[in-house]
Formats: sequence, structure tokens, C-alpha cells
Amino acid sequence: MRARTAALLALGASALGAVFAAYSTYDYAQQLDRQVHAVHCSFIPGAPVSSDADNPCKAALFSSFSAIYRSTYWGGGPISLFGLGAFVFFVGFAVYLAVGDRRLPRTAYPTLAGLSVGPLGVSVVMLVISLNHLHALCKLCVGIYVSSLVLAASAFVGMAAHAREAKAEGGAGEAGWW
Repeated sequence: MRARTAALLALGASALGAVFAAYSTYDYAQQLDRQVHAVHCSFIPGAPVSSDADNPCKAALFSSFSAIYRSTYWGGGPISLFGLGAFVFFVGFAVYLAVGDRRLPRTAYPTLAGLSVGPLGVSVVMLVISLNHLHALCKLCVGIYVSSLVLAASAFVGMAAHAREAKAEGGAGEAGWW
């Protein structure tokens, strides 16, 4: 796989993760008026909302793990909002990588790889919480988990491909941070 292809894959994963995080954040904001609202719970972004009482997304939404500082500040800060910010950043960074192609510094792909470990780590922690405490998997959350995994995988593949392409062009071919 070429480095640019990996950047485009990272772009797609980041964009999809941003959409899932945006729907999750929107649902959280809707619930702040303390009334019952339908919740998006689908692998297909934009699918009709679900008003089921036994909805795994609703269980995740009302859990104590869905927001930080929930008891300190009104509503707290939803975890999905941080995911939305991260994925939007990765969309911009992936566009930079896809457009920059050969003009990129050799630290560009290692930076993407290093930073992509963050959302992947948070996704693993949230997956463990979902399985062990909630005993259900929210479809929006699974979409975020998969997006994080694809983003990290494409980042590391892109880093190796970028080093390979640089070496083929007569460069050092190292994927270092310096």
C-alpha cells in the first residue's frame, strides 16, 4: 500500500468516526433537558432514531461513564465530544498527508501514528467498560471503536509505506521522529 492510500484510508476512518461521535454528542445534548428523546443507534449514519426502551445506545448514554464531571457541572462533558474533536483533527491531518505527498517531512507519518494511539487506547478502555459494566454494545460506540482501529492501522501502515517510498527515492528511509 502506498503512503497516500493509507492517508486516504485514515481520512475516511476519521470522517466516519467524526460522524459517529457527532451523533453521540448530539444525543447527549438532547437529553440535557431531562425529557425522554429518541436516540440514534445505528451503524448507518443518518438512519432514523430509535425510541426503544431497551436500546444499548440509551444505556450507554445514561451511564455514569458517558461524561466527565457530570455531578460537578450541569450535564458534564460528554466523552463523545472529545472524540469528535480528535476525529476532526485527524480529518485535517489526513488531508494534509494526502495532499502533501512527497513534500512531507519524514516525521509526518510517525506523528500520525503516535497520535492515533490515543483514540485507540480510549476506544479499548470504553469497550472494556461497555462489556464489563454495561453488558451491551452501543452501535454508535462500536462505530467509533472501529474508526479508531482503522485510523491507527492506516497510520502505522502509512508510516512504513512512507519510509519505504523515501528509501526507494534514495533517502535514508527511516521513519524517525527527528
